[in-house]
Amino acid sequence: MFGLATATTARADFTVISSLTGANDGPDEITASNGTWLANEFVTGTNAAGYSLSSVTISMGAANNAVGAFVMEIFSNNAGLGIPGTLLQTLTGNANPSTAGNYTYTATSLNLNPSTIYWLVEGVTSGAGSYNDTFTVSPGSYLNQGWSLPGTFTTGNAPGAGWNISTITSGPTRFSLQIVPEPAESALAFGVVGLAAVMVQRRKRAAFVT
Repeated sequence: MFGLATATTARADFTVISSLTGANDGPDEITASNGTWLANEFVTGTNAAGYSLSSVTISMGAANNAVGAFVMEIFSNNAGLGIPGTLLQTLTGNANPSTAGNYTYTATSLNLNPSTIYWLVEGVTSGAGSYNDTFTVSPGSYLNQGWSLPGTFTTGNAPGAGWNISTITSGPTRFSLQIVPEPAESALAFGVVGLAAVMVQRRKRAAFVT
């Protein structure tokens, strides 16, 4: 009797937005001392079931004063004002990105609605920390599954203290967004593996009979 073979396949996170390929046109400062936080708008795709955010990767420059308390957060949109609205989640990652390079911040069970505006927000919550992300004036964005990067970016005094839409950064931050693969995709992958196993077993039986 032949049983259906099973397999476990590792599913890589799926990139839906990336402006990391854009030229590094300089730094934008994020501090707590003068209250400069940065926000980048993005819009989710059209999948009716929504999306589960896995992580954000951001390009950072060398820090001016690396003492910690740097945060990466996801905010809803204040539709009336076109600025970040409510904090949805503070992502997990390096609170002291002191050297230049790409840093990844992970989400925990953060579900995003389809065709909806959200904001990626960077800040320093306390102390004298001063950090720099990198921006690009020509994102050359990689977009997938209907996601978009409108290019709206703004600075603020800090979440809850108000955003100043008229004071913008030099260009969009260089970053990428990764989502958890949809269950349907995983089910399809397992279905293909199972079908392949059945075909192998049938061929073995045919060879044995002949």
